[in-house]
Amino acid sequence: MPVIVILAAALSWATGNVIARRAGVSSGFSMVVWSALVVPVPAFALALLVDGRSAVEQSLTDLSGTAIAATVYTAVGASLIGYGIWNSLLARYPASAVVPFVLLVPVIGIATAWIVQDEVPSVLEAVGGAVMLAGVAWATISLRRAPAPAPEAAAQSS
Repeated sequence: MPVIVILAAALSWATGNVIARRAGVSSGFSMVVWSALVVPVPAFALALLVDGRSAVEQSLTDLSGTAIAATVYTAVGASLIGYGIWNSLLARYPASAVVPFVLLVPVIGIATAWIVQDEVPSVLEAVGGAVMLAGVAWATISLRRAPAPAPEAAAQSS
């Protein structure tokens, strides 16, 4: 089941990127705002279905400051700002130039945990992070160095 969930998440991410790219909006923020208006309704219905009414009511009445701060960070920082920037980049640049930067998420997470919570990464994590950084650098540098020929130039050379 976990593998299926991971594959479904990857498919969802890819589908969202394709839709964002094809939507052709000039601002990624507008797409995020409109999509944010749709998500709470099915999420609330799913919580009622899975957890039950009493658990949902209790979780809404017993909100802590930490829970509220985490929700604000997720809604504003990660969703509105993060996806807004991401969708704007997808609208302006080819997906092949933007998507490699997603691979930096685990590296930034490990570095942030190291800086903020003093969680020292293991040797394996440090090596993995270095491999990820090298891979992203290689992908983005090789994309800039060898641009694809224009379609009319490729047709003339054939």
